[in-house]
Amino acid sequence: MDTKNRLFIKKKDFEINNLKNEIKELANKIETLEKKISQNIETYVNRENKKFQEPMALILKELFLSTLLKENEYLKREKTKISSILKKKQEELSILLGEKKAFESYLQKKKREKELKENEIENRLANEIFLRNFSNK
Repeated sequence: MDTKNRLFIKKKDFEINNLKNEIKELANKIETLEKKISQNIETYVNRENKKFQEPMALILKELFLSTLLKENEYLKREKTKISSILKKKQEELSILLGEKKAFESYLQKKKREKELKENEIENRLANEIFLRNFSNK
């Protein structure tokens, strides 16, 4: 395998590793968002169940709960965006892996063809030598 081919494969490996790292980061972000959403839901349920007597406390409770709901909606939108980016990155990764595999298969095929040609040449030379030696007798 010549240097150009090795560099091409190394470039593909580098791109693949970068995509894998990006995918891991995006998956971690999604996991963090899911935890935050569940925390907000738990907090919402706990606060909603508390009984406040004073009007000001009730108003603050309602404001807090509405803020939690808005934050959850925002977090859900972010999760959806990140999920779509993650899906695109996974598709890119599968394409890169396919390209690399196809190129490696191509190189293997070329290597086998070269070996077959070399063997063919060696066999022809051996046959010619054999025929020369056989015809000289």
